[in-house]
Amino acid sequence: MGGGGPGDQLTVVEVRNYTGDKRMHDLTVADIHTYYVITGDTPVLVHNNKDVCTVYRVEGAGNERVRVRDDGGVLLRDAKKPIFLNFGVEERAEQFLQKRLGQGFADSEIKEFDVKSEFRDWLRNNAVPESQAKKFPDQPLVVDTTQAADQYMLRPQHIKMMFDNIIPGSGRRRS
Repeated sequence: MGGGGPGDQLTVVEVRNYTGDKRMHDLTVADIHTYYVITGDTPVLVHNNKDVCTVYRVEGAGNERVRVRDDGGVLLRDAKKPIFLNFGVEERAEQFLQKRLGQGFADSEIKEFDVKSEFRDWLRNNAVPESQAKKFPDQPLVVDTTQAADQYMLRPQHIKMMFDNIIPGSGRRRS
C-alpha cells in the first residue's frame, strides 16, 4: 500500500481468500497501528497486529478486574493484587468462558486487549513455575501449564510494565 494522510484513499494490493469459518486478524498498513476501514457506510476501527499479542481474561461481575471503556481503553481494578492473564491463546479463553458459563456464571465474558509482543516475550524469559513462587517473590508466575502455553500470574510490580505495553484503544469485550 502506498502512504497516505488522513482522508486519503489507499488501494489494497493483496487479498488472500480462505474457505470455511476462520477468525481473521491480518491487514497490515505500514507505519501506522490503528486506522479506520470503511465497509459500505460503516467505519470499522482496525489494529495492525504485527508485533502484537492479544491478552485474554474471562470474568464476570463477581471477579471483575479488567474494565474496557467504550473507546477501547483498558483499566484495571485493584492493581495491588496479582492478576491471572492469558497471553495469546484464544482457544483457552473460549474454553474457560464455556466452563464459567456452565458453572452458572451467566454474566461471564472475555475481555481482551493487545500488548506489544516484547512484553509477552519478557514474561516467557522471566516467569517461574508456581512451585518456585516463594523462592522468586519478584518474578511473574507461569500458571495452568496443563491447559495452554503463555498463561501467567502478574504480580503488582509487573502490572505497570504491562500497562506501558498495552496498545491504546485495543480493548474489546465479548460474550
